[in-house]
Amino acid sequence: MNRIITPVYDWNKKGIELSSFLQNKKYTDQLENARVFYVVKPNSENVIKIGVSGENSGVGIKRFLEYQLLYGDGRNTDNICLGMKVFYVGKTKYNPFVESKNSLIHKLELHMIRTFKKLNITARGRERTTATLKKVKEIFNEYIGTADIETDIRKSRRATSGTNKKYDGFVLSYF
Repeated sequence: MNRIITPVYDWNKKGIELSSFLQNKKYTDQLENARVFYVVKPNSENVIKIGVSGENSGVGIKRFLEYQLLYGDGRNTDNICLGMKVFYVGKTKYNPFVESKNSLIHKLELHMIRTFKKLNITARGRERTTATLKKVKEIFNEYIGTADIETDIRKSRRATSGTNKKYDGFVLSYF
C-alpha cells in the first residue's frame, strides 16, 4: 500500500454517498490545503472513475462539490441514477512550490491511467474504467511513488534590476 498518501476515506467496497461524505467534517476538514486522489462511481454509470483535485490550488474539496452539482444527492430518493459513491480519498499536503506535474498525486493518477490503457480496461475517457473496485485497488497498491519534487523559484531580472521607480507611493514598472 502507498504509505506517502494519507487516507481521508480509506478503501471501502460499500462506499459512502458523496452527499454524506461532504456533510461529514471529519472528511471535509482534511481536504483543505491538500492535493487529493479519489476513486468514485456515479450511480448513473457502470464505471469507476479516478481523479485528482486541488492540484493547482490546494482546494481539495472543489471537485467533490462540482460532482455534487453534476450528479445530485443520491440519498433518500426514488431516482437510483442520482448521486455518486466515494470508495477512496487520499491526500498529500499542498505545497505551492511543487508544480502539479511533479506532485505524487499527479504521478499516481498517470500510473493508474497508463495501467488502465495497458490492460485495455478504459471506458469513455481515460480516467474511467470498467475494472472492478478490487482491481483498481490492486493497481493503486502497485504504485510506489516518491515525494513531491519542489521547483526552484525563478528570480526575475526585472524585479532585481532596479527598473521599478517610485512615484508618490506607487511603484511603476517599465517594460
